[in-house]
Amino acid sequence: MNESDLNYEELFAGLATGHRVALAVSGGADSMAMMHFFGLWRAQNPLEKHEKDLVLSVDHGLRASSADEVEFVMGQARALGFEAVPLRLDGLQGKTGVQAKARGARYEAMSGQLKARGIGRLLTAHTLDDQAETFIMRLRRGSGVEGLAGILRLKQLYGIELVRPLLKFSKQALVAWLRENQVEWYEDPSNQDCDYERVEVRQILQKLDANGELRDQIARSSERLAHARTALEQWANGFIGESVEFYDEGYLKMRGAPFADLPYGVQVVVLQILLARFGQGALALSKIERGAQRLLDMKSEQFVLGGVLIVRRANGGYEFYRETRRFDLEVISLDLKAGAPQSVLWDKRICMAVNSGLACAIIVRALSREEAGVVVGFFKQQQKPLSLDLVLGFATVWGGREKGQLLAVPQLPPIEERLFLDALESKEVEGGSLDVDLKAVWSLG
Repeated sequence: MNESDLNYEELFAGLATGHRVALAVSGGADSMAMMHFFGLWRAQNPLEKHEKDLVLSVDHGLRASSADEVEFVMGQARALGFEAVPLRLDGLQGKTGVQAKARGARYEAMSGQLKARGIGRLLTAHTLDDQAETFIMRLRRGSGVEGLAGILRLKQLYGIELVRPLLKFSKQALVAWLRENQVEWYEDPSNQDCDYERVEVRQILQKLDANGELRDQIARSSERLAHARTALEQWANGFIGESVEFYDEGYLKMRGAPFADLPYGVQVVVLQILLARFGQGALALSKIERGAQRLLDMKSEQFVLGGVLIVRRANGGYEFYRETRRFDLEVISLDLKAGAPQSVLWDKRICMAVNSGLACAIIVRALSREEAGVVVGFFKQQQKPLSLDLVLGFATVWGGREKGQLLAVPQLPPIEERLFLDALESKEVEGGSLDVDLKAVWSLG
């Protein structure tokens, strides 16, 4: 790869030049090349004085050498003028599907770092090779248009935008550039472990595609399928904008007759988008297809799909709730610093901005069944009945670690929330006042 092959403006097109971004850098050849390319671009598109872009590197705790690799990345990032943030994940050892679980945990941890700093974009170093491998892996599973569209240059995940600037470059070309410019990188030994499906597919591709032509053709097919997927999504989102209502309390309503009039392929995409809004992750296409058909067949009844309770009302409309009876909702513990706002993504779907007037500990968790019963009873007295299924999915904020005071229920309107807190005789945290300003919004999925 020659310097003339690198059009940095094209690589990083669409990035607002005056805004910070974050880069996910593992220390491998692909991500090290991306970090250096971006550094060259940033030199021509500088930020305001004293501002720096962020480099994140994750130690998954799966290999003894991973901590050293992260430290190597941090040193290289600082030398290039980035703010360097190491991350450590625990609890992944010994699990089945380690790579998939590590990926989810990695993106969740990185998105939290971005939200805390008000950064909206994360760059990752997926390449032409990754695109071809992903296509074949999904083809083996019988994926539809979305899956075979492969890795998109832009994608929303956990409320941030992922940008993949290197999709047109092969790893071979990036390695050649690194060698030519004497840039060091790490080789992950798991990239040679055939127990992982991606490694198996990579080795098959190397045998079938020595000159890279097949990878180019796969990339072209993926791009065309991506255009088809975009058209389906635009149709689906148009329907959602007209026929679906989202409520801050954490549920949605969808009109039944307009949904029935959509082509089947669009119905599937609509259902896929709505399920994603509940933050429950990817669901097999076959399950979504069966779910779309069940929506059309069901009468006044309900069923659970991908952690979401779907209810058909007598008027023909649908309601979607977070299904809570079979799931333990997460508990988040935070140590707040006075005057330092902090962002929280709870249950992978509810985004909250917390502003504290003093340093203290808080817990974000769901209401217990007993507490939810109090809420349901309180609003019944106010002649505003709420479903128990809905209330069990409410986030609450408590001051103190163990037996702290209930401070906020962000999914309730402020006036009603205050009445509800008074009904439970909630008290301020001892030692000062905690001004909790929470705004609950739907995650982007």
